[in-house]
Amino acid sequence: MSAVLPGKPRSRLQGLASGSWANRHVNAYITGSALTILDDPQKVVQTIYDDNDDELEAIAFDDASGKIAVCTTDSIRVYRPSARPEDPFKWALEASFETPRAATGESFALSWGREEELLAASSSLSLYSTKAEIRCSWQKALPNRAKVASLSADSAYIASISDHDKLPKVWRRLAYGRDEVRFDHSYLPHPDVVTMVRWRKPLHVDQSATNVLYTLCLDGLVRIWTPTETADGQHWQLWGSIDINEPTRDPANDPSSWIVCIIDGREFMPCVEHLVQVRMSDDPTTDEVAMEHLVAVANKTPEICLAINRNGTMSAWALDNVGNNMPEGDRVFNIAQVRSPAFETLGGFRTSSEAYHIEVQSYFDKKTGGSRLEFEQDYDTHNVIQDLDWTSTPDGSAWAQIREISIRELTPHPIGDSTWLGDGHLVIGAGNQLFVQDRLVSSDDANSLDIRLPQRRDGSWDIFEAVQRFNGPLPIFHPQFLSQCVLSGKVMLVGRILKALHKALKYLVPGEPVDDYVGLDVTEIYGETHTTAPISKKGQVQYLNSDIGDDDDEEEPFRETTAASINEVLKKVRIPQLSGHEQIQLMDMIECAAFVEKHRRSMDENGARFMLFFRQHALRKGRTSEIMLSWREMNWAYHSTTQDILVDFVARQTHGPMLWKHARESGLFMWMTDVSAMRAQFEIVARNEYTNSEIKSPVDCSLFYLALKKKTVLQGLWRMATGNKEQAATQRLLLNNFEEDKWKTVAQKNAYALLSKRRFQYAAAFFLLAGRLDDTVDICLHRLKDMQLAIAVARVYEGDRGPVLRRLLQDEVLPLAAQEGDRWLASWAFWMLGRKDMAVRALITPVYTLLETPCSPDFRSRLFLTDDPALIVLYGQLRHKSLQTLRGASKVNPRIEWEFVLHSAKLYDRMGCDLLGLDLVRNWEFQQPSLAGIGGEVNPLKLLRRRSSLVVNDLPLMQLQTGVPSLKEGHSKKEARAPTTFEEPDAGSLLDSFGL
Repeated sequence: MSAVLPGKPRSRLQGLASGSWANRHVNAYITGSALTILDDPQKVVQTIYDDNDDELEAIAFDDASGKIAVCTTDSIRVYRPSARPEDPFKWALEASFETPRAATGESFALSWGREEELLAASSSLSLYSTKAEIRCSWQKALPNRAKVASLSADSAYIASISDHDKLPKVWRRLAYGRDEVRFDHSYLPHPDVVTMVRWRKPLHVDQSATNVLYTLCLDGLVRIWTPTETADGQHWQLWGSIDINEPTRDPANDPSSWIVCIIDGREFMPCVEHLVQVRMSDDPTTDEVAMEHLVAVANKTPEICLAINRNGTMSAWALDNVGNNMPEGDRVFNIAQVRSPAFETLGGFRTSSEAYHIEVQSYFDKKTGGSRLEFEQDYDTHNVIQDLDWTSTPDGSAWAQIREISIRELTPHPIGDSTWLGDGHLVIGAGNQLFVQDRLVSSDDANSLDIRLPQRRDGSWDIFEAVQRFNGPLPIFHPQFLSQCVLSGKVMLVGRILKALHKALKYLVPGEPVDDYVGLDVTEIYGETHTTAPISKKGQVQYLNSDIGDDDDEEEPFRETTAASINEVLKKVRIPQLSGHEQIQLMDMIECAAFVEKHRRSMDENGARFMLFFRQHALRKGRTSEIMLSWREMNWAYHSTTQDILVDFVARQTHGPMLWKHARESGLFMWMTDVSAMRAQFEIVARNEYTNSEIKSPVDCSLFYLALKKKTVLQGLWRMATGNKEQAATQRLLLNNFEEDKWKTVAQKNAYALLSKRRFQYAAAFFLLAGRLDDTVDICLHRLKDMQLAIAVARVYEGDRGPVLRRLLQDEVLPLAAQEGDRWLASWAFWMLGRKDMAVRALITPVYTLLETPCSPDFRSRLFLTDDPALIVLYGQLRHKSLQTLRGASKVNPRIEWEFVLHSAKLYDRMGCDLLGLDLVRNWEFQQPSLAGIGGEVNPLKLLRRRSSLVVNDLPLMQLQTGVPSLKEGHSKKEARAPTTFEEPDAGSLLDSFGL
């Protein structure tokens, strides 16, 4: 906390109290009806409010007990420090008692003595004992209201003055008994009005010392009085005096413009010791002469008198051995004379002549649009958000919680407002208090996020550095950057980065950062690439972009031994640019990259993507709340041509028999395209579900076997289900012919009975027995809340072209995708429906605009997580895959495609992958403008930038004959006038959009 404005202090002579207790310095002051306690000028310890709304008049602090006393015009409250070891520096109300009510406009004076005695002064002097019970031991009415009253440390004397008083009264205690407390008094004549009386504090709290009284008079002299007994009956003698005007020799100085304070020896000595330690440790070149002079003064354990005037002059005197008989010239000596503009700014020295004018203006700016939901935080119901404030940046920065500030221990006021200052400081308003939080964050205030930032000597870090770390470019070995490289097809680049990282870690000195580019040339990342995968000489499909060349053998691949070597180093050495969690993610990525590299020759690009992210998912299981792969990974597997390898890979990753939960986790039955292979895997799942439990109940696998239409297998399992109470009835039922309407009705009745018992999966099986696939799908979808199970059962039962599956995709899956803004799910569903053109468009166009019955997207569709730069990767891959996808791409407005490319590049920028965004805008190939053909349709083949023989012809014959001209016919001889088309922007214009 850089500054504390804990409420305006009351303009009272005794509005501030300070002292030392429990080896800590305490400042306390009154503000309105509250008192605020500070540990140092920048740290609020506590703010205490009372149910009484009367404003406080005075405050006093007891160095011996740590008690704080405050008063209103008719009551006194005493607060005692907490006795709990876990919370030693908090105060709680100990007692509250009434006092003789002061007249209107009068104020109290409070002062502590020994044995927790408290003096209260106004129209009378009252002495209270607060140690055991509150008891008034002495009271004396005054002819004039006391302006200041002070009780000596041993409670032997009371000094008091009234308004414009030239004769301070000193009350001497004559008796200390419980019931007979008596005082007499004497006067100390002064030539002018006395403005201050103060008793000296002993060197130690429990030490007795000669009482010394300091008085300040308007004649500019500070007088030091000591007790004595003289022949003429005087009890006090003048030991010495200080002329505060003498150092300046300026007769124009008004003594009333001086601020004078006395620093006792027990406060001065610890301050000097602390100053020496701090200055010597912080700056070894400190002026030794000045330091030696200060230490020499402190060794005499003197009292210090400070005087500061409006001209910025500060003078300091030392009082040596006050009370002892020594030559008058050696008693008081000047030790410092300083003039500084900083002293001129002290409050009360100058009265501003400017007239301030305050005008309040309120603005409300309402704007609606299609912006993304950037950040969402759900707090507990009792934590109601009272205020919101942010500081904006022009580059669309991301959001993350990095700090939590609590003022619960500082003030009972709720936060009323907060605002950011331009230098990164945060101002929090609560009641009449302001708390200014520093841009430097200590480890105690930091959130649970593991933020790896350069820390200062005190363990703090700068909030601006945190913003730069979160929103700036990532090092290319960051797991996020490596993941995006894999998604964009730069797997070999990932291998080169990791090999360069391996080399850098060999020579890394612990504590030093790793080069963000690990010695690689950045042009390797955004160099020329192609969007299609070339065919290797061996006929295998490479999933790598051409930035690696056609001959993979020229470069040594990234091997598992290298990965193991890197991870061994990462277990011992922390990379400064990565948090602890990010370093664990990097280790997972390295292991997965080596695993994929081992199998890369036998699978295509999309298969490699799926394998890497599924492997990552398996490694992070238990450290994340994700229970299944995202639809993005399922799309990669769905469009892979090496699914047999992926199926075997998923089966091996389960490390045991594959159950339905494992199949759902990997999305296996969503992305398998070979129906026969899919049914074989479904039967494996059915068998494993049966054998998974010790009792081997056929109920667990009934839905799976009936979806496979293998009732006879189920009958055999029931014959072996001895001990199952449902065995006999189920066996008799399964012997019947369920092609007959009678037995279909019986199966339906059993299904409804099971529904009433909430046995949903078994009920779905009986609906299948009755031939009611649509009811089975409905139960899986709405009762079991398992969309994958509904789709899998429909695919296995009736194939990929069945009416129930089609209706499920159209009425449930696509509306859900539109509602949530899930373009991956929508693209998969359209492809399953045979609408490959719509599948391509769904990747780049809002889903709800593509449905025949548009639905309104909900709040989740605006979440920033629905944006994914990998969408543009799949779009670029699919649009040239077949004539249908080409036709779908031709219906995408060129302006929309151009904006989507820019948007994807900006997403890369927000993710810290600026180089990948640059690669995208440099190398993206826009569609070639083409004229409309017969029927207004664009010939998809005219959009190609490669040979048409590589494109799958999946358009119906009628569409080829009518809608799309054949290759032989070409265009009609009489072509229509070319419409206005979108011209592909050059690379320069794209880069200009980013200010590059």
